Amino acid sequence: MEYCTKKYFLNYYPHVLKDEHQELRLETLLLKNLKSLEMWIGEKTHHLLSDYLRALKKGEITDEKIQSLKDEMTQEMTKEFELSKNRDYSTYDRDQKFGLSEHYYGENIDKRLQESIDRVMNNLDVFIASKWHEKVEHYFKSAKSTYIENPRERNFDGMKVSLSHIPALKDINVMASPDFGVVFGDDKYLIIDWKTGQEKMENDGITDQLKIYALKLLLKSHLDIEKTDIEAYEVYLPSLHSFG
Repeated sequence: MEYCTKKYFLNYYPHVLKDEHQELRLETLLLKNLKSLEMWIGEKTHHLLSDYLRALKKGEITDEKIQSLKDEMTQEMTKEFELSKNRDYSTYDRDQKFGLSEHYYGENIDKRLQESIDRVMNNLDVFIASKWHEKVEHYFKSAKSTYIENPRERNFDGMKVSLSHIPALKDINVMASPDFGVVFGDDKYLIIDWKTGQEKMENDGITDQLKIYALKLLLKSHLDIEKTDIEAYEVYLPSLHSFG
């Protein structure tokens, strides 16, 4: 509610409106599922990075594999763009939820499709050429265990953070899943979250989101906070600036 009143409304009011105002409820459900081009670019960057890291972990990465991943993403984005452009936005369709908000508002964004695809590909290229890639590749070879989120298949049960035994938080529903995690030593952990949105200009220390990821790790693994070393970073693409 404090961060974004509109987002709060779209997430919570459809349940309240079910028996009160069906027409407004359906419009709210339609709007809730729309993505802006910027959000879409971020989502597809996460998908492509996840696909790439899973292939890297298996030792399957070659120039041909990278090009294949890019070609598949290009086809995927082109198909989704056409679905969004041609869909009927006058009514809520539970079977076709995806849409770009620019199309909903009647904007002509045909020329921005290739630009959006290029930005997703560039985010991958920048990561591959970065020191972060070297670190991740090293962890795949040496770490005790690694975790790569699969954003295409949301595991909502796995995302839940169990807070029932913490009195101050027991009535709070929290779901969280970092993009990348690794156990790289005794009681030593690393959490990375990729970001493609507007960068923070000042480093205010670790974010609430990263704190939640660390809390989930502590609770799920029954770790002693006094003896556990957790590094957590937000890494922005394509700049590679990091905070944490």
